[in-house]
Parts: sequence; C-alpha cells; structure tokens
Amino acid sequence: MLNLIKEDLPNFPGAVIEQWLVPFAQDVGWPPLNERWSCLLKNPDLDYWRAVEWERKEVSPKTLKLSPDATASLKALIRAYTKGENNVYARNLGERGKERFQLQLHQLIDNGVFPCPPVLVDHGGGSEIMDGNHRLAAYLVWLEWKENEFFLSKLEKQPVALEVNQPIWFGKVNI
Repeated sequence: MLNLIKEDLPNFPGAVIEQWLVPFAQDVGWPPLNERWSCLLKNPDLDYWRAVEWERKEVSPKTLKLSPDATASLKALIRAYTKGENNVYARNLGERGKERFQLQLHQLIDNGVFPCPPVLVDHGGGSEIMDGNHRLAAYLVWLEWKENEFFLSKLEKQPVALEVNQPIWFGKVNI
C-alpha cells in the first residue's frame, strides 16, 4: 500500500504515508475517491497534495499556530477525555477514543516523547491536525498535570521528564 500511495504522492515522506494514510487506505481503499477521504484529507484532489512540501521539525506543541477549527477540536477532545464532557469526541469515539488518549498520555509519562510525530498541514490560516489529535491533546494535558501533586500521587510511578520540543511533520501547500 505504501508504494501505491507513493506513486500518487511522490512528495510525501514514507513515514507520513505509513502513519497517516496507509491505515485509512487499508480500510477504505486507494486512491482517495470515497466520502471518507474527503473528510480525512479536507481536499481529496491529489494535485493539491502533490504541491505540499514537507519538513520534520522539533518544536514545542504549545507554540503551534493552529487554525481556529483545529484549536477548537483539540480543546473539545481534551474536555471530553479529562472532564467527561459529552461532546462530538465523546459521542463519536467513545471509550475507544478515551483509551487512545490515555495511551498517548502514558506514552509521554513513560518516555517523554511522542511515539511518532503528528502530521500538520497549513492550508492557509493556521495548521490543521491531519494525524495526531490524541498525541497533541495528551501533550498539552501532561504539560499541565506533570506538576499536579494529586495526579502524581495517583500515578504510582515516576514519570520521565517531558521533552519540551517534540517531533512534528509540517506540510505547507505551495500552489
């Protein structure tokens, strides 16, 4: 599947394809012709995606310049999984989403870094989170909770220092 996608998107790093696109392509097929791809890619036109230039950087997730929609979604995800808010994330992803969030949180507690870099793309007006909402939400939560004595006492393990800068893939559309 990686090679098939790479033929259509030769500008994409293999790691970005592998972590972001391959799981969906295995589920719904490739090339991106169905409605689910429209939601996942936000623009399913392959010529558009061929114009993306990629760079992997080490940056602090709290300094990201996200689009208003991405910021709102990230905040809603955090409220659903830390405060139990009954919102779109709680309803659509349910316990599976909460488990994914907790897995990412414990990854940061145990290792201090993301298991793999989130994928962001700037379509103009700030970056969209294409892959890695749960990772970024967990980072922001752990950044706040790592000094919370109550949470630390419940943790029952010694956390690894959280790396301020984390690896992130950035795509910028050059049309």
